[in-house]
Amino acid sequence: MYYALERAGRMQLIANSADGKELSVLQEATLQAGDYQYEWDTTNLAPGMYYVTLLMDGKPVVKKAVKVTR
Repeated sequence: MYYALERAGRMQLIANSADGKELSVLQEATLQAGDYQYEWDTTNLAPGMYYVTLLMDGKPVVKKAVKVTR
């Protein structure tokens, strides 16, 4: 998955199930502004809808992610 940070700061990528349950913190770091890529291993997840939240200095941006096959 690709994401862009408009400014430097503390960030977290968090994976949630469709019902809002937190599955895991995928990445947590202090990064500079720029474009980034994160390789999310979904091998153990069932096909379905998930949400990925990017928290930047505590402010959320939520995106939908759909896993089609195992």
